[in-house]
Amino acid sequence: VELEKIGAGAKTELEIAQEKLEELRSLQQSFRDEETEARLQALEEYYQNLDNQTDADIQAAYERQKAKILETEEKKKLDLQEQISLQQKEVSKQKILEEANKKRLEVEANYEKKKLEAEKQRQNEINEKEKAIFEANKANQIANVWISTGVGIATAWASAMQLGPIAGPIMGAILSTLLLTNAGVQTGLIASQNYTPKNFATGGVIVGETGREMVELPRGSRILNNDQTEQLLNGGEVTIVNNIYLDSIKIEEVFIKKRLAGALR
Repeated sequence: VELEKIGAGAKTELEIAQEKLEELRSLQQSFRDEETEARLQALEEYYQNLDNQTDADIQAAYERQKAKILETEEKKKLDLQEQISLQQKEVSKQKILEEANKKRLEVEANYEKKKLEAEKQRQNEINEKEKAIFEANKANQIANVWISTGVGIATAWASAMQLGPIAGPIMGAILSTLLLTNAGVQTGLIASQNYTPKNFATGGVIVGETGREMVELPRGSRILNNDQTEQLLNGGEVTIVNNIYLDSIKIEEVFIKKRLAGALR
């Protein structure tokens, strides 16, 4: 963007210097000193009005005066030439400065580009590591679900068998089915979670311990506190506890009612 501004909008120092040089050169080509011309004309008229135009003293005085007038004109021409020379140096100076500025901007642009690429690469590497941790934690959570489910099924059967040889196996099967269904649902929920990589972007939330930093969070994001974050990054486990409470009296009443209903049919 900075490079584009050099050739657009307001005139640069180089363009101004070049225009001034062209004006001076044009003035030199069409140089005309009106003051000198007027003085020469007045001198000529004065000399022609003299009665004795062949007088040597008068002729000498005329030539001296004319030479002074022409000398003044020559000084003006030399001054103009000096201005042109100085302006040429200014144009050369502005060209050097503009070229140096262009190179500086190019160096800065390349530096920023490489810096941005390095930051993106660093963020990608961090994302890869965090994704590996995330996937390992998912697998660990799923394993814990099934371990807890296995323990829950064993507990359920142990409690159900207290209902007797008939109701026990039936209740054990029902509870096992419920626990297996619950485990399947939890497994599906955990497996459906996808790692969201951190974007190298602008806009969002201000964070940073050693200075303000901008973070953009996608919709639906959640923030883990320090303890949760440390547990997650250190491979912490999520424990799922299935609490099963069996009321043997109520269960027995249910089965008695079912048996009576079957007998009355």
